[in-house]
This record gives sequence, structure tokens and C-alpha cells, in this order.
Amino acid sequence: MDPYQTLGVSPTATDEEIKCAYRKLSKEYHPDVNLGKAGTESKFKEINAAYQLIKTEALREKYKQDQFFGVSQGQTGRSGPFYRETQTSESRYSHAHADDFEDILGSFFRGRKQSGHIDIPGEDYSFTLEIDLRDAVMGAEKEIRLQPGKSTLVKIPPGTDTGTKLKLQGQGGPGFGNGQPGDAYIEIRVRSSDVFRREGANFFIEVPVTIDEVVNGTEIEVPTVEGPVKMKIPPAMDTAKKLCLRNKGFPGKDNKTRGNLLVELKVIMPKLQDQQFKDFIREWTRKNPYQVRMPNDLKGGQG
Repeated sequence: MDPYQTLGVSPTATDEEIKCAYRKLSKEYHPDVNLGKAGTESKFKEINAAYQLIKTEALREKYKQDQFFGVSQGQTGRSGPFYRETQTSESRYSHAHADDFEDILGSFFRGRKQSGHIDIPGEDYSFTLEIDLRDAVMGAEKEIRLQPGKSTLVKIPPGTDTGTKLKLQGQGGPGFGNGQPGDAYIEIRVRSSDVFRREGANFFIEVPVTIDEVVNGTEIEVPTVEGPVKMKIPPAMDTAKKLCLRNKGFPGKDNKTRGNLLVELKVIMPKLQDQQFKDFIREWTRKNPYQVRMPNDLKGGQG
């Protein structure tokens, strides 16, 4: 297999050009969109294998070193050049140096001659799984489709954050002969929440309240990732201050501690403001004046 020919790129193509070609062909030949079409699954696997060989400059250089030419059909049972494809340095199998090729190839042929077959481990698969904030905090089980006709449940531990990679042993591509199947790696991405704003391990939320609630104090329900909880608002609460619900944020790395949920109150004025209400506020303020803006607050910076 010539990975450059498979992806339709030149040997001088950049990482980005190779990635664009791979994405285009993957969408075109993905088995999910070619149900019932013969050959699309094998073509999809060939495209993926080609991309794994040359997706970075370092891999392209290794690929160049890993080529063996002049191997006859009588030796291998197939015509043309023979390429030994290895996993990348980030995956389960390390890269073999060119100095080892002669010994590896000799062992390969000797083993085949003696046993009549070869054993090749399966390919590792990589997936991305997007989860919501609650699942990231509390943990969950999600079904993920590994390949056409094969799905599995992925257990997401509490405190799983964006960038976490989960390993499913033996859930990758099938091996050849007696080769072990590859593994599947699931990279987690946590969606942004429409309710909570996150800063590190802490969550922030803005909760609307009435004038009466903020003046006289009360108990209200506040949403958390686990569900609503009761929270007391003290009388004469200054809305610039934040109330804290401890241990309602994101779990720490040790999963033994959690951040906090900081609640900011937002006073909502009544839609109906009759003259009696306005007169009362004006008269009360005249009798009980208080300063909320210091004179220096209104001055701009000097110089």
C-alpha cells in the first residue's frame, strides 16, 4: 500500500494537506453512509491505515526508512514492495529502528515457514466522545459505536474532564492470524453548560430574585449539577456579593474534593410599578438616604 497514493497526496504534502485529504475520504467512504455498498469498509480501513503512517512529518520520515524493496512474490506470497507498518510512538507499540529490519524480516520469514501463517496484532482505534457537564461531574455510562455493527458501553468515572483518554482493551481492530486485537482509545470532551459558568473547579450561576426576597431574606431553590438544593438568602443581602454552596463544583484530580458553586443574585424589578409604589420608594429614600457611589468612583483615570 502506498499511503500517499491512497490519500491522493504528494510525498511533499504538509500535515494539514494530509489531514484535509484524510477527512474528505473518511467521510466519503465511511461505512455508516455507505450501508450495503461492497468494498467501502475495506477502503475506509485502508484510508485510516494510510493516514496513521504519514500524518506527521516524523511518521513520514519513519515510513521512508521502513520501506523494503525487491522482495519477490515467492518469499512473501504477494508481488511488489513489502512495507512493515508499525504503530506510532503514542500508541501501544514502539517504533522499530531501521538497524533492526534485517533481524525482524528474517524472523518473520522463518516463523511463516515453520508455522504456515503469520500473526499480526490489530490496529488501535481512536474516538472522541462529547458529554455534558453533569456526566463529567457525576460519572455515567455511554454507548459508543466502535465500528459498523459493534457498539459498547463506556464507563465514565466521576471527575472526567476534557482531554481525558479512556482505554478499552481489545476493542480495536481485529488481529491477523493469532494476533491480539487492538485497543480503542476514547478522548473525552465536556460540553459548555447553558446554566453554569466554569472557572477551574468552581461553577458560577446567576439567580433572579425579587425586591422582597433580597430585602427581607428568604429560602430559594438553586440549580446544581446534581439537582436543585435549598439556599438561604440573608436579609438586606447586597447583590454584589456571592453566596457560596460548598462542594457543588467540579471534582479535583484526586476525586476526593470538589470546587464550589458561587451564586450571584440578580434583583428583578416588578413589571407593574404604579404611582403608589414609586411614591413610596421616593419618600422612603428621602427619609433614609444612603450612598452607593463614591465621588471618586465617577472620576476617570488621571493622565
